[in-house]
Amino acid sequence: MRLVTLVLAVLPVLWSCENSAPQGQIAAKVNGSEIAVEQLRYAVAAGTAAPGEAKPTPQVMEAMIDEELLAQRAVKLKLDRRPQVHAMIETMRTRILAQAYMEVLAASKGVEDRHRVREFYRENPALFRERRIYRLLELVINAPGPDAAALQAQVSRAKTLSEVAAWLKRRNIAFTLGGATKPAEDIPLGLLPRLASMQDGQMAVVNTATTISVIHLVQSERAPLSEVQAIPVIEDFLRAPGFTQLLAAELKHLRDSAQIEYVLDLGVARSQ
Repeated sequence: MRLVTLVLAVLPVLWSCENSAPQGQIAAKVNGSEIAVEQLRYAVAAGTAAPGEAKPTPQVMEAMIDEELLAQRAVKLKLDRRPQVHAMIETMRTRILAQAYMEVLAASKGVEDRHRVREFYRENPALFRERRIYRLLELVINAPGPDAAALQAQVSRAKTLSEVAAWLKRRNIAFTLGGATKPAEDIPLGLLPRLASMQDGQMAVVNTATTISVIHLVQSERAPLSEVQAIPVIEDFLRAPGFTQLLAAELKHLRDSAQIEYVLDLGVARSQ
């Protein structure tokens, strides 16, 4: 048996001694130690006790009882006092508690996020109120490219992307052609306002730090999203960077108010 499996078995009995669930939430008792209904639900969700089960079943219960018996035996043999096992238990306990606090921290952003969602909806009409699905052709020019002014003049005169491609070929300028149909949310935010201002059939030269391309908006279709429909999209968009900043601020506050003593010098520069 791998050590991590042993630790997973030991954890339930160690925690059950500290946190007995209310009588109404008890699923079983093993030598007086309680298995809570919530533990069964977690076992199903984690897939540790009975993979593939959608809800607690007799099989899940029996698997949990087996784990509890093994855990009790491990504690009786004082395996939880072995340095490696103890270290793993403490590490897992710390990670679980840290994750629980991060979830509480994320939930605390609810009221602020609702305001930000409304603001983001108003500030990005091309993504929502005026959202379109774009059918695009793109000609990406490989370095070295043509003179920017000459390319812009040619694109302004051309009626199709094929004419621009022929012009590049005559000048021995390499390029690649591609096409795609994309909704507004799949288009980079830096490009979307430019694309949203174009009419079907128009072409535009787009310069980035690494490439020059000519985009032909072949056709577009209106597909607006109401504010209610846009909420999950906006929340997903805002959640990651917003929570990262919130977590960084919280960690700074906790570190500033904590007494941290580095006993083991690992030679790593520490921020003050």
